[in-house]
Amino acid sequence: MDWVDGQTLEPVWQVPTLDGKGVTDRISIKHAEEFCLIPRVTGIIDDVLGAGWGLQQYIRRTCILAAAGNPMEQDEHEDDYIDRVSYEAARGARKARDRGRQVHSMVARFLERGEAPVDTAANMVCEEVQRFLGNIQAEGIDCEKTIGNSLVGYAGTPDIYIENADLSMALQECGIDSYLDRFGEIIIDLKTVKLHKFRKPYDSWKLQFGGYGNLRNIGEDSLFVQLVADPWTGDCKWLCYQDVVRWRGAFTHIFEAWCKINDFDPRY
Repeated sequence: MDWVDGQTLEPVWQVPTLDGKGVTDRISIKHAEEFCLIPRVTGIIDDVLGAGWGLQQYIRRTCILAAAGNPMEQDEHEDDYIDRVSYEAARGARKARDRGRQVHSMVARFLERGEAPVDTAANMVCEEVQRFLGNIQAEGIDCEKTIGNSLVGYAGTPDIYIENADLSMALQECGIDSYLDRFGEIIIDLKTVKLHKFRKPYDSWKLQFGGYGNLRNIGEDSLFVQLVADPWTGDCKWLCYQDVVRWRGAFTHIFEAWCKINDFDPRY
């Protein structure tokens, strides 16, 4: 679980130990109560739902492939073999996660400072983001800005928040016919996956949008847009979720469950 300060919204990675003799990066619920910390949207979802079906399938497949390529040695203990296979299976996941973080970081620097990545795939993603923002006449763009407060009880960091844009054009960019004649808010979330294996968005992605929507108090005249990008090839696909209110409500239920499970309500 990642935490932020409920007042400053700065990330908190370490806190004093409860006995006051040092610091720890293992932040507990008691620490959160003591130091007025609030959880992140993604952490709440992970705590309550754990690994979704799609992630479970990925983990199972990765473990099977790792075991197939690493047969048990003659004198190897079963526990040692399981640890070795688990490490090999996790290595691929770590590589994908680290690559995704690299692309996120390069897109953020491109939007904030105009730094075009040398990396070919990341540069293609940046160019696609720039094209999309231009076509929808985006105004008031914030990139990776943490939002939240202690009254709501949690915080989140949308990849891109747009204060005003052409909603009709945004829908058309996502392959949805629209005759809307209005402007409004858009939250864009970047997900990095191998696009040739991508079938449909996970519910956890939509719940994440729901949490962000609550923090911005976004309504029906706003859009959630997902950029699904392949971090290895630079290929991109735009998705749009129009059922904003539904996923805002769904996340609210998830958050209430999280408070009950942990016997802790960070709202104050």
